[in-house]
Amino acid sequence: LLLTNCNYICDMHNLFVCPEAFLSDEQKLATEDDDVFHFISYLPVGGWLYEQHRLKSGPVDHGVTSSWLSNVGKVIQQQISEYSPSKIQFNLLVVIGDWYKILGENITTIDANITKLMRQLEALQLDN
Repeated sequence: LLLTNCNYICDMHNLFVCPEAFLSDEQKLATEDDDVFHFISYLPVGGWLYEQHRLKSGPVDHGVTSSWLSNVGKVIQQQISEYSPSKIQFNLLVVIGDWYKILGENITTIDANITKLMRQLEALQLDN
């Protein structure tokens, strides 16, 4: 799912940006058909960092990553640095999983670990 396909998110995004035309490397003015406002997604998949970019033909492979947040930060900084410092037309949107589900899973794991530790403690007390 690319965020650009969600009209609500695109509309909200465009409320906070200046809808002025920009100049590309060829100094060509953007037309109505150009997609000047679009989203780029970065995904960790199987230990690799991929970029989903609507204006590219497929996923961009940014290589192996052991810490995807650290690596994606470097990729984003490098991409932004390719533009003039006066260009501040970037937005960063983070999409995460359901925190209630994630925290619930963590609580379940912690509860299981506590139960295991309690059993080990009881076994040690019985041995003494």
